[in-house]
Amino acid sequence: MKYKVLIAIAVVSIGTILLDFKKEAHGNVNGAPAGVTGSPTDGLTCAASGCHTGSAVVASPGWITSNIPGTGYVPGTAYTITATATMASLVRFGFEISPQSASGNLVGTLTAGAGTQVIGAGKYITHTSAGTTGTTGSHTWTFTWTAPASGTGPLSFYGAFNCTNNDTHTSGDQIHTSSMAVTEAPTNGLDCGIYSIIYPAGFDCSGNLAAVVNLQNYGNTTITNCTINYKIDAGAVNTFTWYGNLASQTSMQVTLPALASTPGAHTYTAFTTLPNGSADVLVANDSKTVSYTTVTTPATLPFFEGFETATMPPAGWVRVNPDNLTTWNRSTTVHYTGAASAYMDNYNYNAIGQRDELVTPPLDLTSSLTPSLTFQVAYQPYSTTTNLDTLIVEVSADCGLTWSSVYNKSGSTLGSVAGVNTSAFVPTTTSQWRQETVSLAAYHTSSSFLVRFINACQYGNQLYIDDINIAGPAGIAELNNKPVVNLFPNPINDILTLEYTLAQTAAVSVKMFDIQGREITELVSEKGKAAGKYSSSFDMKGYKAGMYFIAVTTGNNVSTEKLMIVH
Repeated sequence: MKYKVLIAIAVVSIGTILLDFKKEAHGNVNGAPAGVTGSPTDGLTCAASGCHTGSAVVASPGWITSNIPGTGYVPGTAYTITATATMASLVRFGFEISPQSASGNLVGTLTAGAGTQVIGAGKYITHTSAGTTGTTGSHTWTFTWTAPASGTGPLSFYGAFNCTNNDTHTSGDQIHTSSMAVTEAPTNGLDCGIYSIIYPAGFDCSGNLAAVVNLQNYGNTTITNCTINYKIDAGAVNTFTWYGNLASQTSMQVTLPALASTPGAHTYTAFTTLPNGSADVLVANDSKTVSYTTVTTPATLPFFEGFETATMPPAGWVRVNPDNLTTWNRSTTVHYTGAASAYMDNYNYNAIGQRDELVTPPLDLTSSLTPSLTFQVAYQPYSTTTNLDTLIVEVSADCGLTWSSVYNKSGSTLGSVAGVNTSAFVPTTTSQWRQETVSLAAYHTSSSFLVRFINACQYGNQLYIDDINIAGPAGIAELNNKPVVNLFPNPINDILTLEYTLAQTAAVSVKMFDIQGREITELVSEKGKAAGKYSSSFDMKGYKAGMYFIAVTTGNNVSTEKLMIVH
């Protein structure tokens, strides 16, 4: 059986924990639900998720301690972590802790001790039902954390604690949060390395790539210069001598000289040598490599993606799957229009806090002063209180160097269907979808624009998106009002009948576009057409099967209808 915990720490009078059950395999469930540490990535605690109420969440420094030296952790070393909840006169306590990087990923390995258990695909540790009672006024748990590989750098342990009044109800409980920041122990000597490659991050939009790297001093000696080596693919290694002042255990961004990058897929590698002109004592943390694609001709508006082609991700898109497990995939059984959509299987994916991305190709927005993004979403939460998956949309006006959030919804706010669903959600009608609209007017000057759809998993329910459309007011945009265009039959395999109505005399243009917004043909082009209703027929047998758009322009008005061709 797979279990999803809805009420994690509240203990009823007979000493049992209230649980919600769900099919599939998951391990011991007597503890907090994964993902409620209150960390920047998790966001929730058991108070915010609705499991426990009674007072505001209280920050309580010092409730997480360890035997990690002040100089930092040594990679591969096992340390004892101690969690202590303190509240006078209370006798039942619970906790959840996760060691996380700045991006919310698990760092190191957790091993349970007495009264504790590891959950959430190894990312979280919490109490067991037997580990909730102890000395009146406080409770202490200990567990083991094995430090990650060299070069991981700073991280934090985030924890949420529950101090209960043991009255058989979830009200009146006291929720506290605490954190403990630790750093990696410096190497004894000169040790400089590339901690990360910030840019390129999926794409290069110039063809003249000036990479941005994060230079890290892993040693205990201040570094004033080092050689940064860099290359594209298996090409020649270039060198750049950096000068500055980099104290022990600090980092800084460095922009490297530009290299010519031809259109297409590549790798970029950067590595350090000769810190302060001497040998590096630990070469294992010197190098980083990223994959990227150079696109020097961005897609123009209108841009549309309906996931109709079999390739996933679609051509030109990037899919980011940090744990190489469940990620954005293509559904051919669920769709708003056409025959497919993109979806995340959060229902069977228990990697709490994992973020998977779908990133558009670079786009040129400069043809419109008021571009906008629309897309269809379908989701029904598993619960109103826990396992609240989140859909985030972020945009970049500089080809991925910096990002801004323009959409963030989770749980019932994200839901396109009222209520909850403890089975895997599968929308069966278009009424179970909702169109979302995001203004991109603030970015209309960008010619290297990216959009990324981020699924933040909380082990909740299936999430679907379809019909992603980026356009200006005169581009291909789906209309919510009754269209002036009628197409039938639709889907079509041979002869298409097109009907349209003119309210007044106007020039008429009827054009056919593919799903990328590229013009295929102009079906009608007439000047000074009189008001009235018109009907025309066209042979569609010569066009490939797939999704198209028929756009009717009458004067300054544009109406668009989707057309599915099947053979």
